[in-house]
Amino acid sequence: MKGIIFSVLQEYAGNRHGDEGREAFRRATGLITPLATSDYPDEKVAAAVGALAELSGKKPEEVLADFGRYFVAESPLVQKTYAAHFRNAKDAKDFLMKMDSVHVQTTKTLPGATPPRFDYEDRNSEVVVVYRSERRLCPLLKGLIEGIGLRYNGRPLSWREEACMLRGAKACRVAVRF
Repeated sequence: MKGIIFSVLQEYAGNRHGDEGREAFRRATGLITPLATSDYPDEKVAAAVGALAELSGKKPEEVLADFGRYFVAESPLVQKTYAAHFRNAKDAKDFLMKMDSVHVQTTKTLPGATPPRFDYEDRNSEVVVVYRSERRLCPLLKGLIEGIGLRYNGRPLSWREEACMLRGAKACRVAVRF
C-alpha cells in the first residue's frame, strides 16, 4: 500500500490519541516516519488499525470508518497534497463521482500501485458507488463518503449498503444520498 495512507494514518493516530496514538502506530507498523511515496505491506495498515482500535475501545471497522472521515474532512496532509482535486470538484456529488479518476491520476506515477476501483450508477437523488479492491476496506469507503459530505456540506452524506465484499459480494455497493 502506498505511503500516503500510512502518513495520514500516523497523523490520524496523533490527532485522535496524541502521543499514545503515535506510539501505538509506531509499535504496530515499525515506522517512525512513513514516506508518502514508499510502498508498505498492507498488513501494516491492519496492525495499526488494530492497535488504534484497542487503544480506543472501538472495533477495527469503526476505526477505519473514522479514519475515512478524517482523511477527507480533517487531514492537513490530505488537504495540502490533494488541494487541486478538492478545488476541481463543484460539490460532494461531483467529488464522489471523480474518486476513481482521482485514484488513477494520483497513482499512475507510483510503480506497483493497486488503487481501489470505483464505478457509479447515477440515480439522480442518489449515486450507487460500486467499490472493488483486494484489500476489502469497505468501512474506510463508508467513512470517506461521510467525510466528503462533511468537507463539502458540513454534514456527513447518508448512505445505504446494498452489498458488501465482507459479506460475500463480489463488490461493495453503497447508495449515497445528496
